[in-house]
Amino acid sequence: MTLPRKKLLSLVGSLLMLASFWFLYRVYEHHAAALMSWKHAADLLPVLALGAAFYMGIFLLVAECWHRMLAIKAPGTVGRRTNYASMMKAQVAKYLPGNVGHFVSRHLYLAPHGVSHSNLLKAMGLETSVCLGSGLLFTTLTALPGLDTLAEAFDPAMAPYVNLLAGAVILTAAALGYWIALPLARRLFGPFTLRDILIPIGLWFAFFGFLSAAFAACFTLVNGQPAPQLLPALFIASWTLGFVVPGAPGGLGVREAALVILFAPFAPTGDIMIAAILLRLMALAGEILSFFAGLILGRNKGQQ
Repeated sequence: MTLPRKKLLSLVGSLLMLASFWFLYRVYEHHAAALMSWKHAADLLPVLALGAAFYMGIFLLVAECWHRMLAIKAPGTVGRRTNYASMMKAQVAKYLPGNVGHFVSRHLYLAPHGVSHSNLLKAMGLETSVCLGSGLLFTTLTALPGLDTLAEAFDPAMAPYVNLLAGAVILTAAALGYWIALPLARRLFGPFTLRDILIPIGLWFAFFGFLSAAFAACFTLVNGQPAPQLLPALFIASWTLGFVVPGAPGGLGVREAALVILFAPFAPTGDIMIAAILLRLMALAGEILSFFAGLILGRNKGQQ
């Protein structure tokens, strides 16, 4: 790649980052009033600081997953350190309208490192598929212990049949995944084995588990009651919905609305909204910390 083109890509990437930070500020401004009305608002700063550090830590799981996805499509091209930097720096760009800024930013960051545009697109497509599949699987498995409770809350007549229905859904989903989703993914994104994606699926499961625990802590802090048994399933269902809705930057608004609807039987709407906003601001702060950590990692862009 010629030097002028590298400079142009760098300039476009920098403009994306600046636009992202402006949008993040607008998000905070929009939610600040609701948080200030919270009875524990005086403790907001230490709670956000702790949550931001926690989020940055668990986000490394996602960065490792991205490194492994790119290694499948372009083995040995880019080292772990550079891949982590690309993921951590680009994450704030997901808040740009359109929900694709983080993909574009990573592409701009890694293209000058010798990774072909085709391999980058295939790796990102495979990453997205693994993320969505893991989210659906995590939601299904964590919902099983509390399905009867959920059925009774929405429609008591369904309670006796819910486990049988759940078993049928799981078996159908497994069959569709193995015989349809996997071959389709290989056709779209190139060859890979089931073994190649087992560790990335495990990484996403760990991320979802830790993120659910963070929301459970926010829920208990705001509501004063233990989190419901179905919280991990309902929360990750909301997270996944926000991920796939086009035009919702970072799932903004979509996840919060889904949480309010799904948690309606368990807590007042106001408590759910404040818990969701609290976690959103923790994630924003954690992604800003990740951005600066990515800057430090990116200062040595070798094959590490």
